[in-house]
Amino acid sequence: MTEHAVAHRDRALICAGRPGSLMESFYRWVTAGLGVHVEPVGGHEAVLARFIGPEPDPRVAAGLALGVVDRDAYPDAVLERQRAHVHVLPYYEVESYLCHPALLLPTVQRMGHAVSAQALVDELVASARATYVPAINAHLSNTPRPTGRARLEQMAAQYAGQLAAADATLDSGNVDALLRYFPGRRLADRLSRQLDFMSPQHLLDCAIKHVQIDEVGPLQQLRQDLVGRGPT
Repeated sequence: MTEHAVAHRDRALICAGRPGSLMESFYRWVTAGLGVHVEPVGGHEAVLARFIGPEPDPRVAAGLALGVVDRDAYPDAVLERQRAHVHVLPYYEVESYLCHPALLLPTVQRMGHAVSAQALVDELVASARATYVPAINAHLSNTPRPTGRARLEQMAAQYAGQLAAADATLDSGNVDALLRYFPGRRLADRLSRQLDFMSPQHLLDCAIKHVQIDEVGPLQQLRQDLVGRGPT
């Protein structure tokens, strides 16, 4: 690719997912009007490879690409290194935004359903409890595996630590903490069914139809964060 060609390409938001996926729909909604096109490239590592791989995307050096990845269950030290190159979501993953009461409340109310913000928080907590074990296992999968004679004791301590973290998050009832710790896909699958949506994609489609980005604090913040990473 020539330098001239790079300079005249549109700005790209490089994200995980496949063409036509929920992720692509979500980021197109959030970035509408920002002068970027959304480019899903596969998984988390595929996004990072565009920025820090052996053959980075030439648009990065030209200031014509910005990246975004899910937080997932990566340790803080790993996330900090990734933040130097791409934007890391504050929540577990894209689907986590669909579970936020700030998005759900106007969506369901404008569809004619009488529901309170507290009822949605309670439903979120119930969904998190129902996905308790998979969430713990997701975090343990990103914890260094102990070695040596005391490895079984260390593994037991790691499991106990995640049990305590999950319990404390549930007991807090804090929406942001819940959406950081518990995988959003599992939450969105359960919440969408509980709220009579056919799927998380259906929930997103209804939100796009009924809600403006600037009405939802977390979405507005994400939009600002993505703008902040892009070229001026």
